[in-house]
Amino acid sequence: RDRSPSRGLGDVYKRQMPAGTSQKETLILFNSGISPEKISELKNVTVSTVYSHLVQWADEGKMIEFRRLLTEEEYNLVVKTFEKDPENAFRILADEYHLPSHIIRAAQAEQRFRTK
Repeated sequence: RDRSPSRGLGDVYKRQMPAGTSQKETLILFNSGISPEKISELKNVTVSTVYSHLVQWADEGKMIEFRRLLTEEEYNLVVKTFEKDPENAFRILADEYHLPSHIIRAAQAEQRFRTK
């Protein structure tokens, strides 16, 4: 019997995993109701990495709960900014509206989902 101190979920994620496992675990955790911020803590990765995983799943049609990633207002702001100035939209959203890139990418994924 293992008598080592109990390990938290974060410790479990620190071991080596087969390729693609991390993205699948992110989706499972998200679908079980855990927030992206908490997933990042559990897995010892950045919030941006969690969002990247979820955007990948969204593009594959396996994640559609966008309101858990960004607000309707953030979505509308990103879409309107890209419509007005696609060349400079990322810079404008980051510099003028202080939106992190993972929110911008989530909004773009939602737009792709909505226009399918």
